[in-house]
Formats: sequence, C-alpha cells, structure tokens
Amino acid sequence: MFSTPGARVLCDARPALVGHVLVVSESHVPSAEDLDGLDSLRFRLAQQEVAARLHAVFGEVGVYEHGRSAICRFHCADRGDTHAHAHVVPISCDLVERTGFLTRLERRPLAEQLVETDRYVYQESGATPVSTWGFGGGNVRRHFVRSELHRVLEERGARWVPLDAPPSEHRETNEESVRLLGTPAAPGGHCALSGGPPAFTEQASRELAARLGWTLVRPQALLRRVVRQEVLAPGQSLANVAAALARAVELGAVRPGLDEADLEPSTPALLAREEHLSRDPAVWQQLGGLLEVVLRARPSVFADTRPEGAGRVPGDGLVVRLADGAARPAGTAWHERHVDTTGLTPAQVAGCVAQAWELRLAAVTPEKAFSAAG
Repeated sequence: MFSTPGARVLCDARPALVGHVLVVSESHVPSAEDLDGLDSLRFRLAQQEVAARLHAVFGEVGVYEHGRSAICRFHCADRGDTHAHAHVVPISCDLVERTGFLTRLERRPLAEQLVETDRYVYQESGATPVSTWGFGGGNVRRHFVRSELHRVLEERGARWVPLDAPPSEHRETNEESVRLLGTPAAPGGHCALSGGPPAFTEQASRELAARLGWTLVRPQALLRRVVRQEVLAPGQSLANVAAALARAVELGAVRPGLDEADLEPSTPALLAREEHLSRDPAVWQQLGGLLEVVLRARPSVFADTRPEGAGRVPGDGLVVRLADGAARPAGTAWHERHVDTTGLTPAQVAGCVAQAWELRLAAVTPEKAFSAAG
C-alpha cells in the first residue's frame, strides 16, 4: 500500500477480513522488539498511520504481533522466515485474555522478559490504544490468533474470510482494503509536537518546521502577543483580547506565526504577567480559538510546550506526543502519533515526523497497487 524508510505496509496474503493489513520492518529481525531506537520509531509510526486510517473507516482497531515465538517459526527450526511484522485489523479483541497467557503487562516489558523461547503476543486493541503484552507458558497453536479473531467476528455477525478460501476471494478482499485505506483523511495543515522536555520538543519542532518549510508557532509567542494586546486594551477580558487578535490574523493584519521579532523588549511587569498566565491551564483554554486560527492561517508546526492539562491542540492536524518509552495511555486518540525518544536526537525525531506527515498526503489507488504487483 505504501512504504517509508524502515517499514512497508501491505495487505496480508490471506486476509482474515477486509482491512487486514501488515506493517513489515525493512530490518531483518525476529520481532519489532529487536529493532533499535530509530528503526523502532519508523516501524511504530507506520503502524500508527495504518491504525488511524482503519479507525477512520471502521471505528475499531486491533494490532497484534506474534513476537519471537514458535508461531512465527511454524514449530520448526529457524529457516530465515522469522521477520518482524505487526498485523493491524479492523476489530478489537483481547487476545491475551482469550488465549490464556500467564503474564499480562500494560507497558513494554524488559528485554530479558521476552527471551528467544517465549511465545508472546503484543497487542493494542479497542477504541483507545492501550498497549498490552502477554507472554509465557501458553499452549500456543499455529494460527491461534486468527481462530480467536474468527470467533469474535462470528459473535458480532461480521463477515470473515477462511484461511483456505479460494485465492480469488483473498484478492477481492485485499482490493477492497486498498480502496478503503489507500487514501488517508485530508490533513489539517498543521503538526503539533508535545510532551518530553520543553527544550527537546522546541528543538524538534524547529527542525521539523525547517524540513517542511512551515511557520513555527510557539505558545510563548502566542501568550506574549495576547499580553501586549491586553495592555493596549484596558478593561477587556483576556478572552475578548484573544478573539480580537484572532480576527486580526484572519484579516491578515497580524503575521500568522505571531512572531516575536516585531515586539518591543518585555518589561519586568509584562514578563511577570506572562509567567503568571502561562501556569494556568484555563488561560490556554481561553486561547484555544486564537491558536486554531493561527494554525489554520498557513501550514504550521506548533511546539506545544504548554503545561500539562492545557487542552488538546484544535483542528485536524497531526498530533505527535514525545516521551521516553512512548507508552500510550488510555484515553488517547488513534489520530495521535506517539514517539519513543529514547536515544534519539531532535533532528532524528523531526525527520521521522516529517515522514509521518508525508503519509497523510499519500494516495494509493487499487489500480496502482495491483498493477505494480503484476
């Protein structure tokens, strides 16, 4: 369907249902857990892009990886066909519970917990992407995950494709998958980076803005401009000042990025006012409308270094959360991307996020995909 440096996305040769897609690492390793930091980031971003497209079409998403297990090895010696890949399917199913694994973790386990002989499954399932790892000691049968998915599909009255269905049925299923998932939703014209140390987030945002040729929007500049306007409009509420500034941006009277270059140096009183307001999440809620107008004015990268609890970034752009480990908490949305920054530089993060943005612009038609396949 599409490829990025480090990962390829393709339809399963024998799909279980429409929308059954594989994310495959370009590095030849037994499991995604064997990928190094940069390759792991690229693999996860491709996986999250597929999940976002599936969620937009079907509303349910499940992701699973067999891992370094006897399932991948087909109960025989390693013949070189054990290769890292994740299945992404339009259905949520608690595979760990249904298959009776002894150990269940909600966060990525330590490497020594996933030794070569463990038969483990990694999964993310449901409307909110909660990571789960199950491993250890189970009587894992070949194709057991597929069997469990079929049972869930039967329970819900959904159409599924048998493993031994005629090749024509598998092909028709994949053609429908490409038609539905090949073209992503239209991007919203901005990308927001948040989380992580503020200095790291801002540097990565600067790198990304330079790569894309976009305006860099900083929360400090947004707040600083509002404080200056507040001084010039005595008696006006902060919300009214922000609304007036939003209208000025829409009319082109104020530069879209709200750059600080044309501002006079701040006085101690102004700096104190900015510092006081910046700590209040309610203030950022009031400035949400202005932020939306600024991001809509032209393609923008928002360095979201606001305090936690300041509210989501408005609009329909790409939201990337940066964190060591990048564990995705319950309640997050599929349209978000979560990046493990462990061992990565801001430039590396910016490069991979730029590739993720390009996926939002990619379009694949069934004719293009299957003519390429012969």
